[in-house]
Amino acid sequence: MTTHQTPTATPTLVLDEARALPGALRRSLRHRGTRPSDDLVLVSQWRAGPASDHAGPFLTSLTRFTPKHTRDLPGIWLAGIRLADQLIRLDGAVGVATYIRPGRRSIEVGSLSVWTDEAALGAFVSLPYHVVIMDRYRPRGLPVHSATWWSDAPTDVTKEVEDGLRLLDSSNERRVTQRPR
Repeated sequence: MTTHQTPTATPTLVLDEARALPGALRRSLRHRGTRPSDDLVLVSQWRAGPASDHAGPFLTSLTRFTPKHTRDLPGIWLAGIRLADQLIRLDGAVGVATYIRPGRRSIEVGSLSVWTDEAALGAFVSLPYHVVIMDRYRPRGLPVHSATWWSDAPTDVTKEVEDGLRLLDSSNERRVTQRPR
C-alpha cells in the first residue's frame, strides 16, 4: 500500500489489491483514534482496459454510494471488483479504480472509470450484471451520485478521485456533468 499526499491534498492511500482493504481500514482507525480523517480516501490499484493506449479525449466517470449499513460494505466492495473485471474487457474502457472514503458520517464507496466516449460508458451501465448490482444495493443506501467530465489527458488516479469527490461534494445534484472546456 502506498500513501500519496501533497501539502494541500486529501490524504489518500492506494491499495495494491482489494484484499488489503480491511487491514487498511483497521490501521487507519487505530492511527487516527476512533474515527479516520474526514478526507481520507482509500483507492485501489488502477486496472487498465483495452483502450488504455487511447490518445484522448477521455470521458471520466466517478460514482459515489453511501450504504445505510456497514454490514453491506463487503458485498458492495466485492460487487465493485466483479464489475471492474467486466469493465476492463469492454471496448472503449481505458481503465478503472475503486475507492472508499471511511471518515465521513457514513462510509462512501465508489469507482472512477475512464472511457473513450459516452457510448462506451453507456455499454457498461447497461451490462446485465451492473443492472442487477444496482437493483440489489440501491434500496440499501442513499442515492448513487455520479460525476462525469472530459479531459485531454489522464492524470493521477488519486487526483481524479479527489477532484470528482470535490465536484460531488459541492453539488446538491445526483448527477453532475462538466462539459468540455
